[in-house]
Amino acid sequence: MSTSHSYVSVLQQHLERVEAENAGALDQAAALILDGITGDGFIYAGGAGHSMIPVAEAFYRAGGLANVRPIHEPELHHMNGALHATATERLTGIAARALDGIELRPQDVVLVASNSGANPYPVELAMLAKKAGTPVIALTSRACVAAATKRMPTTLPEEATIVLDTLTPVGDVGYTLGTVTTAPPSTIVNGFLWNLILIRLVDLGAERGVSIPMWRSSNVPGGDEFNAALISKYQPLIPQL
Repeated sequence: MSTSHSYVSVLQQHLERVEAENAGALDQAAALILDGITGDGFIYAGGAGHSMIPVAEAFYRAGGLANVRPIHEPELHHMNGALHATATERLTGIAARALDGIELRPQDVVLVASNSGANPYPVELAMLAKKAGTPVIALTSRACVAAATKRMPTTLPEEATIVLDTLTPVGDVGYTLGTVTTAPPSTIVNGFLWNLILIRLVDLGAERGVSIPMWRSSNVPGGDEFNAALISKYQPLIPQL
């Protein structure tokens, strides 16, 4: 059996375990987001470094929610300076700066992605949301949080309303050969968990008769026309659009 085929099998088993162990939390997350939609709330998505990838996945993409607003702080994006982004995530006060001009409300939801869940930025995002009465969904790994260097008195899972555990092993390792580690699974699992939420959200919306505001691909016939109404509604409210 080839190494790559072995990895596919391992990853499939991991994703099945992730879905099974997070089933209840996924249902809760979908219900929370649906309540937000019916209350004209936003889904604010934040992360740093490679945890910005699930933020990009959630924001303005085909099949994605139209009421997602990214929490964006340029200094935390590794393409603007990888070492600087890592150092910035470890500073206190950056979350408050990223939320400047944003009024969090109870009908909103804050999605925070952080595999280690221990650095000040993601923890403070959750703390500030909690203080505002806004529920927090955490995408994180409890195993990685437990092993991470503690830079805050608390952690992301402790501050979150709902925790979605990626079950990512310590070090975000998917394959090891000797002393070499590679194939980090967290990005794949984060995308998988988000899509599981969306599927549950669509099903729950259908049950309750709630229309879910979702983008269509702008590269298929009629896509631009379909999205026009969503753009008209959300562009004045979401600066990144």
